Amino acid sequence: MTRDVSAKKQKNVAGWYREVNKWVSEIHFVQDEIVFAKKLLNSDVFEPNVPNLFERIREYLGLLESFEEELAAFEAQLVRHERGLGTFLEIIEPEGFKLESRHLELAVQIAEIIGRFKMLKSEIFQYAGGILRRKRK
Repeated sequence: MTRDVSAKKQKNVAGWYREVNKWVSEIHFVQDEIVFAKKLLNSDVFEPNVPNLFERIREYLGLLESFEEELAAFEAQLVRHERGLGTFLEIIEPEGFKLESRHLELAVQIAEIIGRFKMLKSEIFQYAGGILRRKRK
């Protein structure tokens, strides 16, 4: 029975490691997208006479900065969680349940963060796409 529990724990830990690595990869991808969105918003490609252009761009840049901070903090949580996975096989069951519960909480958090970022990115791109300068003939 102990051997079966140990094998199950090892399988869980391996899957959790893969998930954490996937989440870290997603965070890095979002960070790259934020860099692109910030460059876009700071570029000189928008029609100059758009009402509230400067304010709107500053608002979006502030939201992107907040996301960068949130992602950095979340990535630090993932690193701590990943370190904890290494000890999962040696810990007693109640602690193991806490670690498993924490992993599920992180799964919910990453889905929520990525979902919110996708909505913000869509809003920024829709706004920016509508005010891009037209080619002059």
